[in-house]
Amino acid sequence: MWAASYLKKEIFARFKPYIIYYLEKGSVTDCDLIIIKIVDTIGYYIYLLSQLFGDLDETKIAELRLLKLTQSVSVSEYLIKFT
Repeated sequence: MWAASYLKKEIFARFKPYIIYYLEKGSVTDCDLIIIKIVDTIGYYIYLLSQLFGDLDETKIAELRLLKLTQSVSVSEYLIKFT
C-alpha cells in the first residue's frame, strides 16, 4: 500500500478506486479477492499496468534483446545478402 503513495497522474487514477475500496473496508481481509491481489501484491498491479500501458521499460527490454543477438552466418554471407 505504501507504494501507492508514489503514484501520480493517470497511474494513480487507475489505482485510486482500489485504494478507496480498501480504505472503506478497513482491512485487507474484508476485501474481495481481486482487490486483495491488487493491493497486496505489487507484481500483480505492475502486470495490470503493463496490460494498460504496454511495456513499462521499453529501453531495458530493447537492450536485453540486443544482448541476446548472436551472429548466425559469416560476415561475407551477411555482406552478400545485404549489400
